[in-house]
Amino acid sequence: DATAASSFAPSAATRVELIAHILSSPASRGGAGLDELQKVPRHGILHVFPLHDIRFNQRLSLMARHLNPFCGASVDRFLTEVRAQYGEKVALYYAFNCFYTWWLVPPSIFGVALTAVSWIDESRYAQFLPVFACMIMIWASAFIKAWRRNSNRLAMEWGTINRQQAKVVRKSFY
Repeated sequence: DATAASSFAPSAATRVELIAHILSSPASRGGAGLDELQKVPRHGILHVFPLHDIRFNQRLSLMARHLNPFCGASVDRFLTEVRAQYGEKVALYYAFNCFYTWWLVPPSIFGVALTAVSWIDESRYAQFLPVFACMIMIWASAFIKAWRRNSNRLAMEWGTINRQQAKVVRKSFY
């Protein structure tokens, strides 16, 4: 269908993946065969990345300035934009930063309270240190479990839950 083919508009991240695949695929499979060229020093392709879209970057920068990690809607909108332009890996990086910022609030509040206690009474401060250490251990375990759940949720939403790095069989291996 000609209209379906013409309406397909891949994101910048998808275009980079497609171009990298075409460039590195062997010529016998319809690619450019540049994988062999990479074995020659100083003649290979080191990185492939999307060109800068100045208007998009300005809009994304404005969104990032007003990003509130405590408001799920603004984070989701921001992650959708980042994912469309830069791919899942970069979006997952920002998702982790927002999630980590949100999860740092409870230990930081307890840490500020503990610092205030240390200014008031040094002997009480020493009594609360084991409690603080236990709280941090529990917090860290809960954080890891919650992040694993959140990253799996994002992978499920983005359709990358079972996606693995493409394995390319090298002829020189055999």
